[in-house]
Amino acid sequence: MRIREVKGKYYVYVIEKGQNRERRDNYVGSLEQIVKEYYNMKCRGRDLNPGHGLERLDNVSVKR
Repeated sequence: MRIREVKGKYYVYVIEKGQNRERRDNYVGSLEQIVKEYYNMKCRGRDLNPGHGLERLDNVSVKR
């Protein structure tokens, strides 16, 4: 992943290699928009890590 600055704004790219081993930078979005979307997902209660927090279920005993 690469973050580039252009005229004071930041943009996110994913670096991939093509069939000829040429590097390609694929645009993902502006860093500002990615941070806003991430924040909105976390505030709405959506967790980006599936399975995370299962150990906190009430009335369940977990043996380790």
